[in-house]
Amino acid sequence: MGKYSWVCHRCGADVTTSSKMTPIGWSGSFNGYSYCPRCTAIRADEENERRKAVEAYWKSPAGKREERNAGLTCLVGGVFAVATYFFVDSLFYALIAFCVGGVITISRVGGLKDGLGCLTFSVFVIGAIIVLWGAPPFNIRSSDVVNDQIEQSPTIVPQKDEKLKIPAYLHGVEDVNSDADLANFYFGIANKFYHNEMGLKGTQEQIDAGNKLMIRVYDFLGKSAKKKMLNIDSMKIFVKNFAGVSEFRKKKALEDLQIGIGKIESLNK
Repeated sequence: MGKYSWVCHRCGADVTTSSKMTPIGWSGSFNGYSYCPRCTAIRADEENERRKAVEAYWKSPAGKREERNAGLTCLVGGVFAVATYFFVDSLFYALIAFCVGGVITISRVGGLKDGLGCLTFSVFVIGAIIVLWGAPPFNIRSSDVVNDQIEQSPTIVPQKDEKLKIPAYLHGVEDVNSDADLANFYFGIANKFYHNEMGLKGTQEQIDAGNKLMIRVYDFLGKSAKKKMLNIDSMKIFVKNFAGVSEFRKKKALEDLQIGIGKIESLNK
């Protein structure tokens, strides 16, 4: 049988065994750092002291101040983000506003270490949500950029005077006569696409992408009906540049968008 030497990483004490199993009272492993029984107990005491010191700090006035400042940083950043999203309907710029609000707060109240840590973590989480959601990063109200992108896109956009076929799930929309009811109607359709209840065809990837595209279209229409008409050209660009769906699905999305826009405009006349 082989012999295995265990050497304490802390004090240098050693012991030889005939097994790879950690000797009784020792901690660690044969391939890593090992500690004798005495040093194992000392390390446990040191770790306990560190934990108590951390707990004591967060209960102290300085720790409470750091915690409060970190929370305030995220709160102010969140207010900036919500206000920005309300005005420009862009998650990307809402994220930028969140950072700006957080940095301003940090510079005013202090707590640089914890404030930046909280801000960085929040930015990472929000950024991940944006990426997973597939939100268009530059959904901004810039007519020059919109017009340039429209001219470069090969996709055909339905015209207002083009007669469009009304899909079955829109039957009944002609009877809606208030902005609030119309918003709920469109949000209801978006919810059905979210739960994959519209029977889209194709591979699973195409179905998922198609549902995702239609959710964005009807969420846009719902918000436009509830508040005021959002940036239509920007939404058309988003549809035309949406990846993972067929040209047929893009055309249907643009048709639904045009039908929805027409209904909203008819109520606002």
